[in-house]
Amino acid sequence: MIESEFKVFIKGICNYFERKRPQDDTLELWFDCVKWIKSDSLDFIQKKIQNNNDTFPKNLPNAIISAYHVFMDSRLNAEEDQVYVECPHCLEGFIYTTKKAWGMNYHFTFRCGVCRQRNEKGLPIKTPWEIEQAGYDIIDGGVEVLAPPVDKNRVVSLLKEIV
Repeated sequence: MIESEFKVFIKGICNYFERKRPQDDTLELWFDCVKWIKSDSLDFIQKKIQNNNDTFPKNLPNAIISAYHVFMDSRLNAEEDQVYVECPHCLEGFIYTTKKAWGMNYHFTFRCGVCRQRNEKGLPIKTPWEIEQAGYDIIDGGVEVLAPPVDKNRVVSLLKEIV
């Protein structure tokens, strides 16, 4: 989270509990305690603090951290329960590709723009047609196809030679 997001968050909490905005020094100290928290959780944290407290929390950074842990637990449980719909264009919402550049093959992953089942940030959303138009080759079968078959006997013999 960045400091401007934190200040907007604090303003919302202060308004809800009808409390004046803290001094800048206090905000700095609080921000130092919670700056590692991801900003996509702030709405959840604000609602959790408002629902669980009758008054402004005595230790707001601690309340924020506690609510963040609840957010992460609920998110992990939701991901475990996620069921992916069968899409003919992707594997569980991902499209795996390769692209040749500078004499080497590079591997790229995109979120499927057809079914839009995934919400991982940092991965672009593209349809298979957009991907192919941009010069990428789609890998049928996903990343498992990229791994060469492993000969167990060969690995064991190499390990014995090392030891």
